[in-house]
Amino acid sequence: MNPRRLSASLHLSAFVLALLIAFALRFHLLGAQSLWHDEGISYTNATRSFDAITSASAGDIHPPGYYFALRAWVTFAGESEFALRALSAFASVLTVAVAYAIGRRIMPAWAAALGASFAALNTFNLYYAQETRMYALLALWSAASILLVMALMKRPTWRRAAVLGVINAAGMWTHYAFAFVIAAQVVTVLIALIMPEQRGKRGGIIRAYLGAAALTFVLFLAWLPTAINQLSGWQQAGGVIPTVEAGARLAQWLIFGVTADNITLAIPILLLIAGLIAPVRGNRMWVAPVMLAAVPVSLFLILGVTRESNLKFLLPAQIGAAVWMARGVWVIGKALTQRRKDAEAQRRLQVVTVLLSAAIAAWMLVNLVTIIPPLYTDPRWQRADYRSVAARMESELDANDAIVLVSPSQREVFEYYFGGETRVHALPVNFDFDVETTVALAYILSSADRIDALFWGERERDPQGYIENGLNIEAYQIDQSWIGDLRLARYVVNPDLPRECPLASFDDIRLTECYMSSATAAPEDAIAFDFMWETNRPLPRDYKIFVQVLNAEGVLVTQRDSYPQGGSNQTTAWRSRQPVSDHHAILLPADLAPGTYTVIMGWYDASDPMRRLAVDGTDADYHTLGTITVESPE
Repeated sequence: MNPRRLSASLHLSAFVLALLIAFALRFHLLGAQSLWHDEGISYTNATRSFDAITSASAGDIHPPGYYFALRAWVTFAGESEFALRALSAFASVLTVAVAYAIGRRIMPAWAAALGASFAALNTFNLYYAQETRMYALLALWSAASILLVMALMKRPTWRRAAVLGVINAAGMWTHYAFAFVIAAQVVTVLIALIMPEQRGKRGGIIRAYLGAAALTFVLFLAWLPTAINQLSGWQQAGGVIPTVEAGARLAQWLIFGVTADNITLAIPILLLIAGLIAPVRGNRMWVAPVMLAAVPVSLFLILGVTRESNLKFLLPAQIGAAVWMARGVWVIGKALTQRRKDAEAQRRLQVVTVLLSAAIAAWMLVNLVTIIPPLYTDPRWQRADYRSVAARMESELDANDAIVLVSPSQREVFEYYFGGETRVHALPVNFDFDVETTVALAYILSSADRIDALFWGERERDPQGYIENGLNIEAYQIDQSWIGDLRLARYVVNPDLPRECPLASFDDIRLTECYMSSATAAPEDAIAFDFMWETNRPLPRDYKIFVQVLNAEGVLVTQRDSYPQGGSNQTTAWRSRQPVSDHHAILLPADLAPGTYTVIMGWYDASDPMRRLAVDGTDADYHTLGTITVESPE
């Protein structure tokens, strides 16, 4: 075979392999995880008409372009988790292909395939390729726009300008962060205009890019007033990450991915530096991917918008970084080799630089591959599991119970999974804890036998904790647990408490009233307790209450530890001689054998669980509340 054809075949094979790897990684376990909060919003929009999507997006912070695309997509693909995420996965695979095309304009095919591999294996790219949100599509439009800018720099035509204008408009309709990509385009064009080789094309480049900009403006004009209104009133959650910390984190994400854990940046920085030197004569379009990476990141840092939730807006910069680093590998391996009169010295230098670049490329690829598995297995990168939460509630709750979603925007994703008969209430009713929300909470507390409350983003929607405090004061918390970044608190409401418990004192804490559930119960029943506490002086430490159920041999069968009032009234906040009402509940295990069990309670130092408070007048560090007889379930 002709050596040139063999080389072309090998280069094509490398690109196809990179594309196949990108496809395999993006579709691997694509539907395995539950949809999470934001994906629920995407799903709900995908079920609406285009007019309804427009109206809903006007009240959101994102333009409707992605939702339009997803609405058309699900018409053919369906509404499963796999189908909903497949649009992002396909967009990300296409982005890898565009990264290769960008690389081919500035370096050999093998280096372009390496840049595509850097994008294909990066877990920043992978994570958002498996999410039903707009970020993978944002990256695709961004990479495609830079490719078109490079085409304009080479040969400015009105056809290319028109395509660029349409792509830029699509980017703006997808996400407002595309404006940072347009800034990168502008810087790229300005740099192109001062290049000597562009002397005869400057006028054409200016006219073509201004024409593209005019078309983008016209195509986005209908949404522009809404965009200005949304951005001017945008209230962001979470604090700004310090600039140095944000820069370090972004460097890890753009080079390796979100799962990178303190991998040295010395070698990638060497590649980035090498990618800026030794430009090929007559081909300086390499500035385009560099600006795609550098300009958005710089603007983010300068503007101070580096909140945790905003970092994903810089996904397009990863494509620029991938191509930029691949160019650095090529420069080290080839472009730094200077021609020497001594042919043997020239050959030795080429061997050294080729081996060095190959070693660096291998080191990069090994590190990228190594950090991929945690994306699929590490709990830190698993999305909130609404699927299992909804299934659990369906099996445990009935029509007399209630589910409270705090905040209300959880309704979309929760109802994607929940098909039970239990009433679902989203609180607060409005954006503030107002009279309507107070009435709704009072109704839930008066009408339900049991309440499961699911908390997500409550610091934004209920920052004072009125809903949780109301539940903790009026209801009896069984337990609370974390499922990813979801917090589930379970309560029983208005239990029958016919029995008085014996009273006791624990140092400065006195139990002045005590009531508990009836003496008989069944497995999976909730045993409730109503305590009234009082202290003679302010308490210097926070103490926790433990309630335990022991069998006839004194062996623990279940227990629950918590701060008073479900954690909302810690003892350091108590005032002297002011009664504190405190509700508790404990759930009996499903496999609890019939028999008589003893219920005890006590206090311990929250900072030292082994340090229990003694019961006054005794040597015991716990107080017996009574016994319960567990009967066989019918």
